Amino acid sequence: QVEVSPLQALHCRTVYLTYPNTAEDTFLCGVTMAALELCLNVGAGSIVALGGAMGYIKQRSLPSLLAGGLSGTMLVVSGLNEQPRLGASVSLLLLGMMLPKAIKTGKAISMVVSFLAMLTFLVNARRMAR
Repeated sequence: QVEVSPLQALHCRTVYLTYPNTAEDTFLCGVTMAALELCLNVGAGSIVALGGAMGYIKQRSLPSLLAGGLSGTMLVVSGLNEQPRLGASVSLLLLGMMLPKAIKTGKAISMVVSFLAMLTFLVNARRMAR
């Protein structure tokens, strides 16, 4: 059992969810890797889907809406259903699409999505390796 201070518990409260806290799967603040994977996939998926909607609203970009909506939805589904292989695949596709764009344009949104995709890929890949 991991000892957690009240401040850490308050900080990490949203991540505890219902996953068991086993010693080999504990990551940070007593948070399990499964809980981290869930929160990261659902959070990143929501941001990506919202970004696709924003791209459509601002520039009437249907490809942005479809790509953001589908990849965001698949990330959310991978988090909710504990499917790290799906999360890693979608994250890798996002990274492949957004990283060259981020390097070329230097826009903050492309860099943020690239960072989220890389982070979700690493967490999902680690989860798959277990």
